[in-house]
Amino acid sequence: MVYFSELFGNSSDKFGRLAIWLVTREAIVCPNVRDLFTAGGKNDYVIGEKVYQKVPRIFLNLVRQCSKHC
Repeated sequence: MVYFSELFGNSSDKFGRLAIWLVTREAIVCPNVRDLFTAGGKNDYVIGEKVYQKVPRIFLNLVRQCSKHC
């Protein structure tokens, strides 16, 4: 997610560079790369007593990955 920080933006082509990298560097063709980051839509996220409503799935994935590896 650090290499492809544009995934957190609002651009309509934010998954393009990732898709190209997958094909050229890893020989992986993934026509639904967007779904890997957005499947599940939006959820509420609770930190302490604060509830953040309708957080996009990509942020929840980031938090989950950081909690596993940090």
